[in-house]
Amino acid sequence: GSGPTVADPTTFAQARAIEAVRRGDVDGALRGVERALAFNGGDYHIAHLAAQMRVEQVRGIIARAAQGQNVQQEFQAAVSAAIRSADQAIRLNPEESLVRRTAASLYEVLIPFIDGSERFADANYAKAAELDPVHPMFLTERARARIAFADRVRQKSAGASEEQRKEAERIWESALQS
Repeated sequence: GSGPTVADPTTFAQARAIEAVRRGDVDGALRGVERALAFNGGDYHIAHLAAQMRVEQVRGIIARAAQGQNVQQEFQAAVSAAIRSADQAIRLNPEESLVRRTAASLYEVLIPFIDGSERFADANYAKAAELDPVHPMFLTERARARIAFADRVRQKSAGASEEQRKEAERIWESALQS
């Protein structure tokens, strides 16, 4: 007959995650996506959605830290989980430009806080641009990440020697030219 149909668990979990996103509940969305991954861990789209949700979670924690909350342990755990999610999505579909963009945006958010994250942001934006050379967004975002790095170097050099300040200026100028 024409009785009610039951969605598969993956579709149901994805729908719950989307509902949570619409409500602004990133943690609820993450729980939904994690449930969907539990049913179908090999689905690239779900893995990519998980990575995107994790990036948003990290952004939210950074915003709370800016308000003075002590979130160091939560930040470390969220960053580790976000990196794992991005890596999983890349493993499932390494030739997809948008998953590279998601990974790059994660590392870009981390530039002010974690040394070396600028290299991962830059490499992932470069790979996204290579995979989808027609899309101008990737190069724009890559330049923004480079400027964020140059800004961090510039801030760190405030009490530095003249040689270190010149190096910071060189990095800043290089970022502006990219």
